[in-house]
Amino acid sequence: MQAWEEKLLERQKEKRELLRKMNHKMSIEEIADVLDMDVSKVKDIIEEQYDTED
Repeated sequence: MQAWEEKLLERQKEKRELLRKMNHKMSIEEIADVLDMDVSKVKDIIEEQYDTED
């Protein structure tokens, strides 16, 4: 794996962790706005996070 790929994966991991933390305090729409992401993508990531916690 190249360095840029590792950085990209790390950023994705950080975004997921941030989403998980923010989800307890902010609406999905607010999170999407802050992270400049599509609402549906935020929902997918949050659902994926809860699926992996089981």
